[in-house]
Amino acid sequence: MLLPQTAEQDFLPNIPAKATKRFNATATNAVNTLVQNTIAKLKQIEQDMVSQFMERDNQIRDFIRALAIGEHILMIGPPGTGKSLLARTGCSYIEGGRYFEWLLNRTTDPSALLGPYSLKAMEQDRFVRKYDGMLPCAHVAFLDELGKANEPVLNILLSILNERVFHNDGKPVPVPLRTLVAASNEWPEEDGLQALVDRLLFRHQITRIKDPAKRVQLLKMTVERRCNIYKAKHPITITLNELEALSEYVNTIDVPDMVYRAFEKLLRTMETEHGIIVSDRRAAACIKVLQGEAALNGRTQVTLSDITAVNNVLWERPEDIPKVEEETARLADPFTLELRKLVKRIDEILASSTNIPDRAERTRKAIEAKVHYEEVINKLSSLAREAKDSGQDVTRIVEQQRRAIALKDEMIRSCLGIGTEQTETESPV
Repeated sequence: MLLPQTAEQDFLPNIPAKATKRFNATATNAVNTLVQNTIAKLKQIEQDMVSQFMERDNQIRDFIRALAIGEHILMIGPPGTGKSLLARTGCSYIEGGRYFEWLLNRTTDPSALLGPYSLKAMEQDRFVRKYDGMLPCAHVAFLDELGKANEPVLNILLSILNERVFHNDGKPVPVPLRTLVAASNEWPEEDGLQALVDRLLFRHQITRIKDPAKRVQLLKMTVERRCNIYKAKHPITITLNELEALSEYVNTIDVPDMVYRAFEKLLRTMETEHGIIVSDRRAAACIKVLQGEAALNGRTQVTLSDITAVNNVLWERPEDIPKVEEETARLADPFTLELRKLVKRIDEILASSTNIPDRAERTRKAIEAKVHYEEVINKLSSLAREAKDSGQDVTRIVEQQRRAIALKDEMIRSCLGIGTEQTETESPV
């Protein structure tokens, strides 16, 4: 609940001056405890949702981020991929959370979202909508086929998403919406949709489940749900007051100047090198994402490691995703990015030197591979030293270095028929 702030406003005038400092400390501690409990609940909710949805980890993580900071999501993908189910399930964890869902088309009337006009009010020349149970009352909403929305509906959604108000008989009415999930089978191309799409901060490309084992697991869970066998492994709920307290806390997270400068440089790089232009609105919203990510990770200050939280905010088209991920990874953790490249190189060397039937060719490839392995091993050694000097965890780097050494030694034994001795330069750091 948000009682500490309310209590401070209501009762501070009646508290003796000597007790004010003690009260402020008590209120602050209460808020901090509330926020930490809320963060712990959101992590449990994320784990529970991941256990229910196959191959949707990234989408669920961004749904949790969106709930935490009060933003929206666009999901692009074919029908039957669980987009509405994810939104509906996410809302079910909110105590008293109201959910609204609608399928848009070219003829959708605004009353389908806002409710019909009151006939009694119209008799008095007033246009008052009866919106109980409609979108203006929802905390989480799902709108399907966004690309088919008509202009009147788009105009209504703009103020609801951004300002959190809708106009009823000319008067602005606040709406409690925290997160709206919009879906489309394809990327919305029409110019009239761009203003709305820009307000949907997180964006995801949804595909059908690819892993056969995951598909089997999905089928089994479907049967279990029909038979009322399946139950959430970690049943947990969260209150609207807790989410609101977390949102207020996120606004207090410190953003160092170094992060601002690094993020602005990232935006310039995205535009000049990849042609990806991020609107000023989205750029400003990204800072809130970084603050939310720091809070969800138990920190009171944003660091460069939080930059990857905007991976699904910055891209304009699905083909931009790898470019965005590479740029944010380079900024957030250059050691991990370099490690990925070296791991890829190890896999390439391994593939090029195995399953060669001709003995002479196999020997020639083995000699080439030995040289390449040694180059990678030396680079991993240098990378480990740099990471260690920077205070970074070198466990993954050392693991890949040991793997490269083992692969090289095994190849020399099997292909060249000679023994190996680990040199000093190849010793894991």
